[in-house]
Amino acid sequence: NNANSFYKKGLKKYDQNDFKGAISNFTKAIEINSEYAEAYEERGKAKDALSDFEGAISDFTKAIKINSEYGDAFYNRGLSKGELKDFKGAISDFTKAIKINPNDGDAFYNRGLSKGELKDFKGAISDYTKAIKIDPNDDDAFVEFRGDAFYNLGFLKIDLKDFKGAISDFTNVIKINPNDAAAYFNRALAKGELKDFKGA
Repeated sequence: NNANSFYKKGLKKYDQNDFKGAISNFTKAIEINSEYAEAYEERGKAKDALSDFEGAISDFTKAIKINSEYGDAFYNRGLSKGELKDFKGAISDFTKAIKINPNDGDAFYNRGLSKGELKDFKGAISDYTKAIKIDPNDDDAFVEFRGDAFYNLGFLKIDLKDFKGAISDFTNVIKINPNDAAAYFNRALAKGELKDFKGA
């Protein structure tokens, strides 16, 4: 149908980073079919890409009203709420996304980031650890993702004065990326805190 062809055009525009063109096509799809949850969700992503976070949240919310089990819409709404520093709202949305799809490593990872912003360091560590366990792909994106998670874990453990844990996490970052100068530097700081000056 017509709505579907506008939706497909919108996806193409989105992939070409023409977010305004994408929004225009998704809007046409929605005008034809007001219950088109995917078109709302994709339009929300395009609005988010243009830093219209409130407009994005509104579209994700509409998608969720149409389909209450729409995990991607919860996940993306969580990202937009995070951009607006609504970390509690973001955590709530990531939690719903995880309930719908318990193997969504990105949702655990981003929920961990939000928990860290709210100084819930132990909760953040738990989420990063789950994210690392879930993501089985051994490609570059995963290596970077896992490295970032260990990196954040290291900083959280320094904040919690768990210097041995921090050293272990920065060591994991170095295993993943041996050229990460910052990881060596932060590991040395953590060793210094442990008064392990020889190791540092």
